[in-house]
Amino acid sequence: MDLFTRQFGGLSHAVVVVLIKIRLLVDLRALHRLVIVHEKLPRELVDNVRHQLVSNIIAVNRHTVKSQDLSPEIKKVESQVNEFCRYIAKANKHFWPALLDPGRD
Repeated sequence: MDLFTRQFGGLSHAVVVVLIKIRLLVDLRALHRLVIVHEKLPRELVDNVRHQLVSNIIAVNRHTVKSQDLSPEIKKVESQVNEFCRYIAKANKHFWPALLDPGRD
């Protein structure tokens, strides 16, 4: 975290990193849900869906795509997202409200 916030530009860089981490988290959760329904679907269908379900960030990591238990990875990324979100909120209290409700601004 310190590497991203101190050495590489603080708030603006942290925002970019947290948005990438959120996308990564969405992909990991989608793969995790696919693993849960895997038992009820034909393997060919699951393999086809698995590769189309995620972004390139995840797709290039074959170990993650084929993993049966993504819980540790999900928890790790969730922790990183939370840490970055707290940093961003502390650095600029107006950022999250402006991002989530841009109509006012």
